[in-house]
Amino acid sequence: MCSLSCAAELGEPEALIEKTFPGKTAESLTFHDFRRVSLRSRNEVVAAIAHDAPLQGRRLDLLRDLSNEKLLTEPRVIGPLIEVLDRAAPEPPAPPVVITPDNATNISVALQILLQTTRRDCGDAVRSGREKRPEKVREIVAWWIRWWAANKDRHPMVDAELEKTLKQRIAAIESQLIKDMGRDYGEFRYLRPNQIRINFRDPLFDARIDSSRLALPPARRGSDGKRAQLNADEHTFLRLFMNFKTLLPPEEDRLPRSEEIPERWRALLVQVFTEDIPGTDINITVEAASKDGAFVRRVRESLSKLKPSKLR
Repeated sequence: MCSLSCAAELGEPEALIEKTFPGKTAESLTFHDFRRVSLRSRNEVVAAIAHDAPLQGRRLDLLRDLSNEKLLTEPRVIGPLIEVLDRAAPEPPAPPVVITPDNATNISVALQILLQTTRRDCGDAVRSGREKRPEKVREIVAWWIRWWAANKDRHPMVDAELEKTLKQRIAAIESQLIKDMGRDYGEFRYLRPNQIRINFRDPLFDARIDSSRLALPPARRGSDGKRAQLNADEHTFLRLFMNFKTLLPPEEDRLPRSEEIPERWRALLVQVFTEDIPGTDINITVEAASKDGAFVRRVRESLSKLKPSKLR
């Protein structure tokens, strides 16, 4: 989190606002104003506002409005947002805290912004007001503090730049498989490298192809060159998913469980590819399964040809 010296380096927010938005104050700014300035100016003003402690009230609402409009792209706001949580639910041995309505509102807004900018969904019940017990709120705050300590020197926001990189990497994986195996494995027609969508929360991407469950089961080309419908032993399973490496608290974790994998594939499922996206907390994994093992081998060999991922 930013120290007093760090805040000083950002400059006085009101002076910076007057320079960037003549006649405006932090309380009178709206997200419309930020659409009219450069990205650099927008980020400088946002950082100055966030570090002008305490972050609360109209200034916190402004950050939420910017986040709603996908205009909040400055990672220097994350530390102050976590400080909002920390002030509202201080760590023991501080006296027991009753979460006041104002504190509850600040916590909810800060968690909403953190979810939208980082896509880490920790504190859903607290954010929505379903969970108000101070000790439970503190557990959520403690997770965010640990998460920020581990990720503040990385690329913590899933912004447009990072989302583009993630889409391109998944598309590259799918395209490589189609190129190398599409002729022999008709189920790969269900891969859509030109239609990749990154999810709003973890897992960021999760695609599965189970040839035994397809409405139009693929055919295989036999040694005689003719195509025939698959028998029970020729079916395949492929899963490509992207998730964060820093785990949520158990009660917050909504990642798909192994039990959700069809039972016929669980014992056969093999991790054939894994990769960390450089500079982030994000990992991509590909798993495959087949009874004869040939499909798994070919998927592994195909993905071994990929060049290492890079964050632009």
